[in-house]
Amino acid sequence: MEGVKYFNAEEIREKFTMHEGIKVMEDALSYYSNSKISKDLDHYHIPFKNHIVHDQTEGYLVNPLRNAIPLFPKHQGIIGLMPAVNDKYICVKFLTIYPQEEHSHQGLVLFCNAKNGKLLATFDASEITAIRTAAVSGVAAKHLARRDSSNLVVSIFGSGVQARSHAEAFVTGLPGKISKIIICGRETSKEKVENCVNDIKHKLNNEKIEVCSEFDREKATREADIICLVTSSKQYVVKGEWLKKGSLVVAVGASQRSAQEIDLSTFCNNGQPVEHFKLFVDSINSTKEESSEVIQLLKLSNQIDTIEHDKEEVLLQQTMSKF
Repeated sequence: MEGVKYFNAEEIREKFTMHEGIKVMEDALSYYSNSKISKDLDHYHIPFKNHIVHDQTEGYLVNPLRNAIPLFPKHQGIIGLMPAVNDKYICVKFLTIYPQEEHSHQGLVLFCNAKNGKLLATFDASEITAIRTAAVSGVAAKHLARRDSSNLVVSIFGSGVQARSHAEAFVTGLPGKISKIIICGRETSKEKVENCVNDIKHKLNNEKIEVCSEFDREKATREADIICLVTSSKQYVVKGEWLKKGSLVVAVGASQRSAQEIDLSTFCNNGQPVEHFKLFVDSINSTKEESSEVIQLLKLSNQIDTIEHDKEEVLLQQTMSKF
């Protein structure tokens, strides 16, 4: 451990900007989406075989599903373990998640040499998570948001760290196109919501972008071109009937089977797919295992018969586009 550099949150913010984060995640998602599940490993009896992709120039990437360990019933938290390995490096993110706490995500990222296992550096996981998660959403907005408007309205549901980082990500990913950001929260959390609004105003420092609060979920949804969900809700916060045509929903918070942010009417009506609906995901495997909305949808509908890669419209994310 001697001589191993630790990068704290301040150092990460200084060296790893949101602009750089979006570029890095765009490249990473493109690589992952365009790589193939390796077939030459079929004769090996190894775990995670379906999560090993191969690229002729880059070699192997092992990216298994994250392991989430609940701390119930005594503690209302989760331990998250997220490993990834390629031919050169080993990276593991260890994270504790306590949604009810002010600092809900805490932990470390360990970065090692794959040749000999030597620990090369450690990073504050909270800041990495804040930037990386929002950067993926910034990439999605860059490619999927309406392109015919320079006055886009963004409604962000939630008022924590991810709400703040997502506001920055959308403005960075859609430069000059956002005119208004709405932070939507509960009346019981009014002070927290207003603090979030003020922090975003200070961070963006852009008089051309209005940043305001809203406590009516339907109103915030109907006004928005981009709806971003970064909550820890156990039941939906947005209904499909509130969405206007052409809107983009960026669903982030419901990363466990026990969580839900979107009403199923967003996807289908009486078992039939909603017209013009498309679902873009960063990983088909993890979505089918972890996304409660998609898991419920698969139970309700027999319409899923294809998994497509929409290379023309979006070059970076895997897509399940038929329901």
